[in-house]
Amino acid sequence: MTRTPPRTEVVPRGEHAHFLAKAKEFAETARLALEDQRLHSAGLEAIHAVISACDAVTVARLGLRCKGEDHRDVLHLLSRIKEEGLSEVHRQASQVLSVKSLVEYGGAGLSSEETTRVVVQAERVVKWVTEQVKD
Repeated sequence: MTRTPPRTEVVPRGEHAHFLAKAKEFAETARLALEDQRLHSAGLEAIHAVISACDAVTVARLGLRCKGEDHRDVLHLLSRIKEEGLSEVHRQASQVLSVKSLVEYGGAGLSSEETTRVVVQAERVVKWVTEQVKD
């Protein structure tokens, strides 16, 4: 089965700063929630940090962001960017996004160790994107 390209929308490249600000806020809130052992909140904030960070870099580099319902579609758009370190960031973003349904809809959610991993990965993605979109 051939996968259709993700739905996208054109966004002015200068708008990347708004997505990056959200990514940083989500990452900071994820860290605080983790420190308070609010694991569900920490996981969800980390996921949203990754989504916003990916939007920031795809808007900055391509003038596009994903518009579809499947948040993993951003990975296809992300792979169109040619930057050093992208493969590692892609891997980390993919791992964070892979737990979205479990965090949002799963009964037990993630363990403390899994949540810590997700938060750390989200922080790394946000850091990389921040370095890529410096003015």
